[in-house]
Amino acid sequence: LDELREFHNLARRIAAAISGDAYQNSFKIGYHSIPSLHPLHLHIISSDLDSPCVTTRKHIVSFSSDFFVTADEVENHLESAFVDSLPVAVR
Repeated sequence: LDELREFHNLARRIAAAISGDAYQNSFKIGYHSIPSLHPLHLHIISSDLDSPCVTTRKHIVSFSSDFFVTADEVENHLESAFVDSLPVAVR
């Protein structure tokens, strides 16, 4: 989980370098819930989806629906999965 957080922080720094410190409003960072390319990869994409690479309705839907999972959502999900799997001693 630490390496994944490091990867996500690198993506956030890249987005901030591109757009200034307002990257949270300018960029979305995350994954497709069902990856279409291998290996697994992280997307950094403008929130307005204004890109020569976003050319079809399928592209727009893949980044603007629940099909796109943010880096924060992935971290929170994995964090809760690890916490839930830890043995808890009750005294």
